[in-house]
Amino acid sequence: MKTLVELKKELHVGRKCRLLERFGCTVDEEREVVKVQSNSWCFKTEQKPASWLPIPKASLLEFDGTFIRIYAPGKRPPTEQEKSIIAGWVKLRDKEAEMTDGSGQFSREQQYYSQFKALYLAGYREERGMRFDHHSGLVCDEKVKGDLELVYKLI
Repeated sequence: MKTLVELKKELHVGRKCRLLERFGCTVDEEREVVKVQSNSWCFKTEQKPASWLPIPKASLLEFDGTFIRIYAPGKRPPTEQEKSIIAGWVKLRDKEAEMTDGSGQFSREQQYYSQFKALYLAGYREERGMRFDHHSGLVCDEKVKGDLELVYKLI
């Protein structure tokens, strides 16, 4: 596997590639790089003069010199430390206050998770590429590969 740095060198203005797959569907669309920024590439297609692709985190990318595979962030089970922090909040939270004074309870929850530098465990926002998903009980983490989103082939 090659690195993100090597991919950035390969995808320069004028370079052509073919989008083969998008979110599990076959596409087969030729694209040409028309602009390169530090955080994204701009492609020109037959249908669009500009189509932007944000440069993903290296952990969500595979590049073998020919094919580029970009993944969505994956989900993982909470670590023991994260489980302990979540359990601590469950013990402290005031369920009656949640029913009557949501804003006060929200502030207390934010303060609780902040002391552990783990605001992402509250599930309201992303922090350091992570966010807790209360529905699944898993942590969405940019360091973990999820579903394959895009496949490109350099031409």
